[in-house]
Amino acid sequence: MADRDFDPSTDPMAARNRVIRQRNVALALVLGFFVVLFFAITVVKMRHMHMPHKSPTPTATAPAAGGVNAP
Repeated sequence: MADRDFDPSTDPMAARNRVIRQRNVALALVLGFFVVLFFAITVVKMRHMHMPHKSPTPTATAPAAGGVNAP
């Protein structure tokens, strides 16, 4: 008879388990976000590392061996 009158919404352990589950889901989402963020940063860095570098365009002649004010 007492089982019919049981309301799970008033059970403190059920409420506690629900809060713990919500916190775990939120933590998993944050952790997943950081995993994706670090993966994206790694991919961008690796692409940048393997891109061919453009040679600088020559605008003037190189200074003399002694420097700018060489005799």
